[in-house]
This record gives sequence, C-alpha cells and structure tokens, in this order.
Amino acid sequence: MDIGYEITGKKVIVKVNGSLSVQNAGEFEQSALFAMKDNSLPLVIDFSNLKYISSSGLSAVVALSRNVKEKKSKMTLLIPKGSILDVFKRTGLLSVFDITIL
Repeated sequence: MDIGYEITGKKVIVKVNGSLSVQNAGEFEQSALFAMKDNSLPLVIDFSNLKYISSSGLSAVVALSRNVKEKKSKMTLLIPKGSILDVFKRTGLLSVFDITIL
C-alpha cells in the first residue's frame, strides 16, 4: 500500500494505492488520522487506485469513520466502479458511508 495526503482548501484528501489488508490496515488508519491532525476539516479517502481491500481493511475504514465523527467532522469515500465498489455493496457498507462513485 502506498498512502499520501494533501490539504486542499477546506478538506483533507488521503490517497490510497495498492492493497488495504491486515498487513497495513493499522498504518492506513493512523496515516489518515495524522493527516487530519488537530483540525476538523472534512476527510476524503480516495480509493480510485485501490486494487484490493480485505475485511481488515474494511474494519479500518469503519474505525476511522468513528474517529472522524468523534472529531465532529465528515468523511467521504471516493470509490471507482469495479471490485472495490462490489465489496462495499456486498458488505452493506455502501449505505453506511458517504460514498462518491467514480
């Protein structure tokens, strides 16, 4: 997994590339929280270059969402059509998150 972030205008964008699995789910969550630092800007998770997400990866997204809510902020997921979107559909998480389908 490769992860990067940028603060643009009034939001924090975290870009995730590769695979999000048990090996790096904690790193993903910590990196996204670090990107938010001490602000409450909306968080955008860009999964447009994500190739695979495991159940551990999904759990990290859920945990991150809880942390974002505790900061009184919002989180949006950018998900491309295809296998990653299918995973969110099959798990019922499509209705849980604010998702923009690319």
